[in-house]
Amino acid sequence: LRNNMTFRLLGDSAGTGTATSATPGGRTASPTSSGQQAPLQVDGSVLEGGGQILRNSLSYAAILGYPVRISQIRAKRKTPGLAAQHLESFNLVRDVASASLDGGKVGSCEVTFKPKKLKQGSFSADPKTAGAITLMVQAAVMPLAFAGGHSEVELRGGTDVDFSPPLDFMQRVLVPCLSKMG
Repeated sequence: LRNNMTFRLLGDSAGTGTATSATPGGRTASPTSSGQQAPLQVDGSVLEGGGQILRNSLSYAAILGYPVRISQIRAKRKTPGLAAQHLESFNLVRDVASASLDGGKVGSCEVTFKPKKLKQGSFSADPKTAGAITLMVQAAVMPLAFAGGHSEVELRGGTDVDFSPPLDFMQRVLVPCLSKMG
């Protein structure tokens, strides 16, 4: 099932999305010889080795302003590498985080994501498949919330896709929970 969907995030404060000098584990980031932070290495085959580690790594990197290199993407899957919906999630968060994305193509088993500043605005994503829009929301919702201000995202894809939360869950559970957070 392919539908259009728009969701809006409204915030009272403008987020900065600036880079931090510590990793999520509290360690000080080590700059490279060029003075930039070295990307945090993430093994995309960990646990079930699916898209969730990609979405979480991407979202955290965007919020913290910390570069990340994800390798062995979906290595345990029948068809390893980025699928169209994963790539669109990366492209969407790349746009929100004013980031660069190396290796961003369908089938890629390694990508490097280097976020800059989070920004509000109008964004869109269309994997041109029935890829789950709710999974694209998972990747983008927190970076958008931390960007502050008002954002709109138009997503195209599937609304009730196997192995992903259905649209009803997002509308009836996720959105009400997030709205309680402000």
